[in-house]
Amino acid sequence: MSIYKALSHEPRMICCSSLYQLKEGEIKETYLKSFKSMQQHLEKETEKIEKTLTKYSEKILDKNTEMLTTILGEYLQTPLQQDHEEIRKTLRDSLEKLTTQFSLNIKYGLELAYISEVVVLPTQYALLKRLEKAGSDYLKTIGFEAGKEHRKIYETLLIFESSVNLDLIEQMLLKKNYEDQLHIDNSQNSLYNLIYSSGAAANKLLEKEVFEVAFFFAQPQDVPDETFQPSMNEMLDKLWVSLKIPYITLMRRKLGFGKGSEFVLRLYLPEAHEHLTETLRWLSMYKEVGFVRHALIDEGKLVTKKLIK
Repeated sequence: MSIYKALSHEPRMICCSSLYQLKEGEIKETYLKSFKSMQQHLEKETEKIEKTLTKYSEKILDKNTEMLTTILGEYLQTPLQQDHEEIRKTLRDSLEKLTTQFSLNIKYGLELAYISEVVVLPTQYALLKRLEKAGSDYLKTIGFEAGKEHRKIYETLLIFESSVNLDLIEQMLLKKNYEDQLHIDNSQNSLYNLIYSSGAAANKLLEKEVFEVAFFFAQPQDVPDETFQPSMNEMLDKLWVSLKIPYITLMRRKLGFGKGSEFVLRLYLPEAHEHLTETLRWLSMYKEVGFVRHALIDEGKLVTKKLIK
């Protein structure tokens, strides 16, 4: 039986984050072209996987249905000819249900991929300035020279369902040597569990000009998980309803996979300045749970990125 069903646990959406800074003399367009090529390759391979799985499942169902029909025919007194199709359909439906119950029931391959460029927003808003400075310092602590205009910093995100897909996506990348083209050895790579999301389908956002505002932060040491997660979810629900932010995700870094802050809150905004200042004011005045303001506003590190179509 599927381990997820046996434990009454839904498979998580996984986010693979890869931060990379251009080297001296490296051309932005070349790097972005490599990403677009990789994305198209992963999407094509995902389609192949879906078709292959469907074809394989149909073949197994047909084979086992015919085998069971033959076995039944040896023991039933009544000729099966007139009932053959009805029996075959009943057996096949039963086998299909059984297969579904024992399967992982996840989508195989890539769910979504996008790339974004770190940007600094010119502002006179003191709170935003402070948080951006904290974000710039944070990038430096994990190995990036923030503020170098000619050496842009990019983040590639690959999103997929369940860690089972890690092996599949790795094989897809190895197939075309994309780990060399995207300089994986020189990137800061992290794996996150997506633990909260609200808003429109993420792929629809990519059709528009979108800014991603990322808050990197830590869970306060004196706040247990059973208090932290529900309180954050409640706050994010209210934030989404109050400000009508198109899309919000909260991610928690998998144990031992990457370095830096444990949590990252990503807000996807159509206009960075207006919506961001409004969001910061809302968060700074949120007093229902004290540690939320402390984690995000007092101790958080803000990095703004522009999604690249």
